[in-house]
Formats: sequence, structure tokens, C-alpha cells
Amino acid sequence: MPITALWLVLLMLPNGACSPSPPAALPPPSPGALDVDAGAAPVVTEPPADADAGVRAPPDAERREALRNRYLAPSTARVLYTWTTPEQLAALRAGERVLSRESSPEKGHAGFDHLLSQLTYQPGADQEREVPALLFHAGYAKKRFAWHTAFGAILGLGAGPYGSVLLRVTLKPTAVVTDFIAETAVVDGKTVAARELTKFPERLGAIYYEGPGYHEIVLPNESMIEEVSANTDTIRRELEDELSFLQGIREGDLRTRELAHAFVGAPPYAIEALEPYRASLRAFLDHMPAEPFVRRPSFAFQLGVKRAQLPFCRSSGRKRVATLDLSHPVHVMQVQCAPMSACRPNYDVCRPVPEPFH
Repeated sequence: MPITALWLVLLMLPNGACSPSPPAALPPPSPGALDVDAGAAPVVTEPPADADAGVRAPPDAERREALRNRYLAPSTARVLYTWTTPEQLAALRAGERVLSRESSPEKGHAGFDHLLSQLTYQPGADQEREVPALLFHAGYAKKRFAWHTAFGAILGLGAGPYGSVLLRVTLKPTAVVTDFIAETAVVDGKTVAARELTKFPERLGAIYYEGPGYHEIVLPNESMIEEVSANTDTIRRELEDELSFLQGIREGDLRTRELAHAFVGAPPYAIEALEPYRASLRAFLDHMPAEPFVRRPSFAFQLGVKRAQLPFCRSSGRKRVATLDLSHPVHVMQVQCAPMSACRPNYDVCRPVPEPFH
């Protein structure tokens, strides 16, 4: 079954978080859960200030227009933001790797990992599993989840903020960004079929992915990260740009529908609903620590072997069952899933139901 035919599978997979709920205004974000990392030890540097600290900011209208254009193409973003905790920033300052966790200690593997596992090991033609099987190799197992806006994920997704520290991640110019839904990849500015990744797996830098009511950008390859930073003047300027953009939306200068991909979950369709994001971003800026952190990771990529199938959901055979249409009862051979309390069939694939991820 082609990946596109498994759209329902992808839309129903959770990502270690509860379903989105309407956000409320928040004080400065407090630490929360996030599937992020800690690990081996490159060199940490903390410059006194950004090299481009004296760059003149463009006029407000130009800034908002530049941001609007970036929001329309999240799958090609090269500067990304990920919210994390003070403890994880401290670990990074101590020299731990930017990517080091394969799963969350509290929530297990992300929905994206479960989807890759199912697609990799499902029956079918080899070419139908080619891209998922590539992404399910050990070299991509450790990851972070990011977004192309800071404000879009500042409130979290249903369970509250992901953390009170904002990391800015810049991909290398040679990094390839793939859109998992569209099955495409951007290579040196050109859009190609995602299967082209098999020719240069070491260049994969980010994966744009959509789940049930949310979307995210997966960072699976530390060797394609040019820089990661926190508490810098560059971040302050970019967040001021975002505030300016939100203010323009609130005043009716831009159309809300253009923000559809700027938020981790469903966008706020009422202009008043933007206020919690603006207020939380303003509070974060007012309380951002002064001590900058900047690192340029030095990490050699190795694809490694294909990962073992995740045991969470698996097929336990097939059973003859009747369809739900009582007017025309038909019996079909339906995939049986185990464990039954946590998984259910969707076509020929077993997928997790939300409860185990709450």
C-alpha cells in the first residue's frame, strides 16, 4: 500500500501529547515535557554577543511580509525553534549532544516513530517501503521536534508548554528537507521525489510531518545542524519580529488563514485568540536570561542498520469479521492487532490508539 494510501494512518497517530485544547493566556512558560535530548560532548562556546548585533532591522511592514512568506512554506524552513527545559539547556552547556534521545522517558516513542515502524515492516512492495525504511535506520533514531515559528508552539499542545527555554536551530546549507506527506524533498533548492534521499542519506536535515491535529518538523541528524543557540540577541530580534507580526494580525493587517502552518496545532481562527500567544511571547522576552549559549555541533553521520520493529503495535494474524453495514452484511479478513487494549487495525496496518500516549 503506498504511503499516500496510508493517509488515515498518519492522521490518527498521536505524538506523545493529548489532543489539542483551546489555549489560555499564560505567565512566563514553565518547564514541560518534550521529546528532546542529551548525549556525548562537542565543544560549547558562549560568545558575549551576536556577531550581527548591530544589523539594522527592516521596517515593520517588511518584517511582517518576510515572516508571512516564511509561514507559507514550513517544509523548507532552515531556521527552526524548539522549546525545552532549563535542565536540558544545562546539559547542553555541559557538553551533551544536541540529539541523544530515541524516546521520551515519560511517553515512550513518538507517534512518528510508530508510524515509520509500521510502514517499514508492513507487507507490500519494497519500493512502497523505501523512504520509511530509510528513515527508520539507527542513524536517525535520536531526534528533536521543532517548528518554524517560536510563537506557534509556545503554549504547547493540550498538556501545556513544552518548556521555558527556546533553542534556535540553524540547518546547514547542504541539508535536505523532506515533506513526509507530499513525499518530496528539497535538494539544493530543487524539489525532487523523496526516494532520492537514498542517494545521500547523510544530508537529511529535517522532516516535515503532520499528525492528527498537529504538525512538526523532525530533526533526526545532528551532522546537518550548523548551529544551536539560546538567549542571544538574534533570538531577541526574531521574537520581536514575531510580536510585530502578531500585532499586525491582531489589528487586521494580515489574513489569519495564512497562519495555518505557523502553529503546532489548529490555528486560532478568531483574532482575539491570538492574544494568549502574543502575551506569552512578550512575557518570555521580558524574562529571557542574559547568558547566551551558542554551539556549532561537530558530529559524523552514520546511517547504521535498520531499527527493529517497535513492539507497541503488531499484527497477530487475520480474522473473518462482518462489516458494519447491516443492510448488506459482508465478511472480510481483518488484521488483528496486539495488544488489543492499545492498538486497532486501519486497513492492513495496526496503529496505536491515543490513550497510551496520554
